[in-house]
Amino acid sequence: MLKNKGTASSKILPFVIWLAAVAAVVTLYTQRVNSFTTMGLAVARTQTVSATDSSIIRHIAVKACQPVRKGDVLVMLELGNPMENEYAHSLAEAKKVTARAELERLKSELSAMQEQLSAETTQRQTDENLRCQQLVLDVNRARVSLLENKAALEADRGLLAGLEQEKAVLEELLSKQAVEQYEVQKIRVEHESLAGKVKAEEELLAQTQTDLNQAQERLNQYTASAPTASMEPIRRRLEPFDKAIAVQEKYMEELIAPSYLWTVKAEFDGIVGSIACAEGQAVNADLPILTVTSPAAEYVTVWLDPQQAGLIREKMPVEIIKVIAPRAVFHAEVASMGSAFELLPEQLWKTAGVPQWGRPVRIPVSAEMRLLGNEIVGVHGL
Repeated sequence: MLKNKGTASSKILPFVIWLAAVAAVVTLYTQRVNSFTTMGLAVARTQTVSATDSSIIRHIAVKACQPVRKGDVLVMLELGNPMENEYAHSLAEAKKVTARAELERLKSELSAMQEQLSAETTQRQTDENLRCQQLVLDVNRARVSLLENKAALEADRGLLAGLEQEKAVLEELLSKQAVEQYEVQKIRVEHESLAGKVKAEEELLAQTQTDLNQAQERLNQYTASAPTASMEPIRRRLEPFDKAIAVQEKYMEELIAPSYLWTVKAEFDGIVGSIACAEGQAVNADLPILTVTSPAAEYVTVWLDPQQAGLIREKMPVEIIKVIAPRAVFHAEVASMGSAFELLPEQLWKTAGVPQWGRPVRIPVSAEMRLLGNEIVGVHGL
């Protein structure tokens, strides 16, 4: 009896082992069929510095492979063509001269009216209309003086703003020993001189504004008690001056000195990559000048060919295999998938000169993985 049982067990055992081996093979085959292994590209945040218009590079504040912090100055550009900028400056100056000439004309006409009013007042001291005309005339003269001061101040403020910007950049470059001391000293002297002039003009403008407010207040007090009918002849007499001054007030808003300096700063902590241009070089719009790249990749992109595209799913676990030293394997998961096939980057083509297409898949990675931008990695689906 025992012998028969042993014989039966010995016959069944090989069959069980065979079934287990078949199950293992089927499981491994299924896992292999339902997973994928391919190469991907690590992607780091990148800032590409380029001009928005034709420009001249005035300063490059960094060097290749230099670490930078967010907010550091990278490049100072003079936007536009230098000859066109000079023409625009000349045109702005011509407009200012025209505006000042018009203001001088208004002052002369107001002075003539003042003399005429003085003569009439001598003949008829008790005429209240002449009193009102004098008050209105005082307001208009104050408005013209205010415009004169604004014209001078706005022109100098525009120049000062440009000097302040250039001075700040040069001082930062000096701290990095990227410019000579004399360049910074020269701009400091110019800035100090113009800043003092602007301060004096601001004080004069404030006083002129006070004079205008006081003249307007006296006029308001008078007109509050004067008959409306008595004001009409005065308004008609001075209406041309009001309109001319209003035109100049509107025109003055456009007389801000143009500035063409544009400073580009780092948008994040990173490392300067290649620098494609040099100081003093003319560059066209959108021509890359330099790049700044984050020191660690933020995600990996893989492109699955049509045979593998159906194997991927969101939140699918994967292994990221670092193929350059130090070699390592990290775990991650799929975040998102593209909805169309795209052309792979050339460095991922299996055969040089033969383009490949694939479905893009984005896989976030942590900074601890220390993947560099554009680093090729292996990706294995689990």
